[in-house]
Amino acid sequence: MTEPKQIKGILDYVSLKPGEEWEIAPITEDYIPGMGTGASKEAIRWAYKGFLSEMKERLLEVTVKTEPRIKKRRIGPPEKKAELRIDNLRAYYLWYIVRDLSESYRCEITNRAAIKLVNGYPLEGKTKAAWDNQAGESIEQSVSRGRKFWHMDNRWNSKKCEQFHAKYD
Repeated sequence: MTEPKQIKGILDYVSLKPGEEWEIAPITEDYIPGMGTGASKEAIRWAYKGFLSEMKERLLEVTVKTEPRIKKRRIGPPEKKAELRIDNLRAYYLWYIVRDLSESYRCEITNRAAIKLVNGYPLEGKTKAAWDNQAGESIEQSVSRGRKFWHMDNRWNSKKCEQFHAKYD
């Protein structure tokens, strides 16, 4: 099989024999489509450099779009979801216990009173670990941070807690 004739212009196309195979000539340092025979060597060289520059930009765009996003690996254990941080879990546990109490009683319960309420419940596993091995004051501060996260009001009502509970119920 013969190689197809490379066409650089209209005259090459007109000179084709009937049925002869042809293709458009690739861009090279010596040939740029649209640069006529009267173009200087410098003009052709600059046009070729412009072509190379554009091809480089296109390849870079395609590479950036297709290459996988590589994240820097953080040293240490993987980061927990915000809902599963100890402050937020403590506040969620308290909300879960306090939500069944009457509305009038809930508006009087402070963080300290709610923590005492939890100590009366039989806790196991990770739930128990969330309340052990810390001073009462630091647990109170932790519960306060958790209540801010869950947007709890003075009556321990929280839409965010309800949505979280519905998701895992």
